[in-house]
Amino acid sequence: DNRSWNYIAITKDEYPHIKTMRQHEFELRKKAEKQGKKFDEKDEMDLKQFQYVFGPYPGLNTAAALKILRQIFHFSSCVPDQKRPCLYYQMGQCLGVCVRAISPADYKAKVIRPLTMFLKGEKKKLIRELEKKMARSAKEENFEKIRNFYWYLHKKIVGIGRSNLLQQWY
Repeated sequence: DNRSWNYIAITKDEYPHIKTMRQHEFELRKKAEKQGKKFDEKDEMDLKQFQYVFGPYPGLNTAAALKILRQIFHFSSCVPDQKRPCLYYQMGQCLGVCVRAISPADYKAKVIRPLTMFLKGEKKKLIRELEKKMARSAKEENFEKIRNFYWYLHKKIVGIGRSNLLQQWY
């Protein structure tokens, strides 16, 4: 509805979640925090639950942006220890947080770190890191990994710069 700006936040959970909030929600949280309000550990109003808050993004279609970011970075919105894997895992768009197919440390390194670099505007640094990983894979003659890195780098990260939806990050 474009009445307030959008923020993207990353929680401090064992497997961090990506959340969105509107400007008025963010300001309410900041105001409550300044007034010294005590929060429960799981209180939605507590800003301390977030490791990072990015924004404001004026006019951002957050649903569409998160859909694109999920396709690129494969972040999860699952709760760990589910009986069955989620639909995103079955489609290859999630690394398996739901069934703990990935450890919390690996999830943070493979998903959250590149996502935060991207949201911070460190696209060139992210590309350099991916190119180094690609070169290491070439020395190990791991051609499948090289192909995956190349696809990830050129089709997803470089291509996203051309997207009108996320143009404001550059």
